[in-house]
Amino acid sequence: MATRRFMINPGESAYNVTEAVGSATASKSIEVTVDLANVKSGGTQAITRDEFLEGLEEIKDYVLRGLWPPA
Repeated sequence: MATRRFMINPGESAYNVTEAVGSATASKSIEVTVDLANVKSGGTQAITRDEFLEGLEEIKDYVLRGLWPPA
């Protein structure tokens, strides 16, 4: 599985984002894992950067609409 992980702690800036590969392990408070080997439905092309960013926006909108902290 080709994954990329992006990690940051609250209060840190973009310069503090840690990028790693492999399975998720909690090393910072906020982590996003992207499966780069996962192909789009019905095709053979991996997701694009724009599709990844759109997905992050959808996750952000979901969190904004829900209760915090999540149950």
